[in-house]
Amino acid sequence: SYDSHFSEKNHKDIVDFCKGSGLRRHELEKLRGTDFFTKRNGSLYLTIRGKGGKYREVPILEEYRDHILNLMRSAGEGFVFDDVPGVMDVHSYRAMYATDYYKRIARPAFRIPSYERYYCRGDRKGVILDKKAMLEVSRALGHNRVSVIAGHYLIGVR
Repeated sequence: SYDSHFSEKNHKDIVDFCKGSGLRRHELEKLRGTDFFTKRNGSLYLTIRGKGGKYREVPILEEYRDHILNLMRSAGEGFVFDDVPGVMDVHSYRAMYATDYYKRIARPAFRIPSYERYYCRGDRKGVILDKKAMLEVSRALGHNRVSVIAGHYLIGVR
């Protein structure tokens, strides 16, 4: 139902921002250009006040870095986005972000110690994921459990 009323082409700025940051809808709506960034190890992080009023640091994916910085700077003290379309499937972009971020930081299966392996079940039985990387992705999304992202965010990870 989302796709038939939403054009990614016409909303490229917000779609790319979502793919690069994984923010929730209400976080996008409240985001101001003055929200600050911190650099760590050459990476860029956005500090955001998210669900439940909790602060978290969101790693920005490298290929979206310049785009996100430009949008933040051009917003100044105002909101980065005047309108977040209600028909935009923000969750699918969060899933894309989670998957991309996981693939960047996950270790190859043979290098993961047995106590840090997550064994998928159901239709993904036999897939081994990196718990350490999953926890980092989970925290970036504003969750703190690997089971949440395993079941709802990591798409196409094998």
